[in-house]
Amino acid sequence: MKKPIVAILLSGLLAVSVSAQSPGFGASAAAGPSFQGGDAAQITQRIMSATRYRLTPGDVYQLAITAESNTNYPLVLQENYDIDIPWMGTKNVKGMYFADLRTMITQGIKKLLPLAQFVSLTLQSPARFDVAVFGGVQSPGTVTVYSLARVSDAIILAGRFKAGGSYRQISLIRGDQKISVDLQGYSADAASEENPYLAPGDKIYVPQAQITVTLAGEVKYPGPFEMIPGESLATLIGYAGGTLPDARSTSVEIIRFKQEGTTSQTIVDLATASNVKLADGDRVRVPALTENRDMILVTGAVFGAPVASDKPVQIPALPLSVNVPYTPGLSLLTVLEALGGPTPYANAKESLVQRKAGGERLIVDVDALWSKRDLSKDLVLQPGDTVTIPMVTEVFVAGEVRTPGKITYNPSLLVSDYLVASGGVNPDTADMNGIFFVDKTGGKTKVTLTTPVPPGSVIVVSQNAWTQTQKNFTNITIVTGFVATILTFMSTLIDFIRIFIPAA
Repeated sequence: MKKPIVAILLSGLLAVSVSAQSPGFGASAAAGPSFQGGDAAQITQRIMSATRYRLTPGDVYQLAITAESNTNYPLVLQENYDIDIPWMGTKNVKGMYFADLRTMITQGIKKLLPLAQFVSLTLQSPARFDVAVFGGVQSPGTVTVYSLARVSDAIILAGRFKAGGSYRQISLIRGDQKISVDLQGYSADAASEENPYLAPGDKIYVPQAQITVTLAGEVKYPGPFEMIPGESLATLIGYAGGTLPDARSTSVEIIRFKQEGTTSQTIVDLATASNVKLADGDRVRVPALTENRDMILVTGAVFGAPVASDKPVQIPALPLSVNVPYTPGLSLLTVLEALGGPTPYANAKESLVQRKAGGERLIVDVDALWSKRDLSKDLVLQPGDTVTIPMVTEVFVAGEVRTPGKITYNPSLLVSDYLVASGGVNPDTADMNGIFFVDKTGGKTKVTLTTPVPPGSVIVVSQNAWTQTQKNFTNITIVTGFVATILTFMSTLIDFIRIFIPAA
């Protein structure tokens, strides 16, 4: 029965930021009144039936005494926990529970008023107080809560977690005391100390989650999970409710993304999972027994994981190498979707699929397949295939620019940006209507200054007509001068012959 508790609590808390950090706890479930604090009447009923409710300054109680007539007395709990009670005087009730206060007052009044036929103490209005919530929540600031509100209630009132906000290392600051709150622990075991009741003056700080991992495959509750540093793979599987009967527990895959942009893949046995520590961004998959263990190797310019379209994404600066488990009928497009598709650095038009069986090499236009969803370019993969998506990180600029050469590729730059990066065009010699992309075969495609530039492009700025004409005139002058020199030499040679060789 642990999972339903988890779904009710954390689904409400994480509803806004589920894509970044939901622990798989039923994101669509709505938070009920118990987690929002409810209205005053609901709170009053809960407090009246609660045995462990601590009195809160601001509570208003009603003392009812029936003797010769019915008399009601409102009792207000002061900020210093003093309460003025008829016939009993002022009492300090700090640290007491409501049930204890009710017993003390009703028994005390009956002793002082033996003729009283009926004595009761009820809660007329529960206390309300402010709590500060700051850090990784959508709307940090002060929220007002009723008595019986817990840490999770205040976080909901503050707009729930931001993407990346920790639900496992929350700090509840109460005076000089700092209490650690782990809503995962509360959800798993209903341990109230992991989601304590709030008191006036409390402050709640939500830090950034340090480790978030994604669990997929044959487990009861797959999804993203926040982990505490030092927790192991076995802990993660426990949070996910354990493995399913058809799980291949000896071949659990862990894909880890490294800072330099590369990835590594590790296969582990759950029998030793307590020794396997996890890192932020790890992707863990528990395969099925019926799953074919052959792999598809994908290398080059891919993201390595599905990419959210509504969030900024870091583009890997180096080629990745990722193994994707093979299943019969697996297509190239399906693999690309699992890895987020080609990055802007990809020369996707010249992608290559190499067959393990037979060594056949197939050129595939991944650009058309991915961006246009041209299914005619799709390909059914075979066990052991290697998919290579070339990565290009440079653009070449040539022709009438001041400093032709290589420029580091940036997907946001246009033709004009690369010309500026090359020192600008030569205003005396450049033809601004003659800018081309030149392919490997020498073919030209005319472009403008606002044309986007694919990686690996060669941009050539042509000479203007006057420069070309000057060059032609220069060539003519050179040729004419050369011919004139030859003719002069021949004339001199003939004259020399005439002088020294007598005429016949």
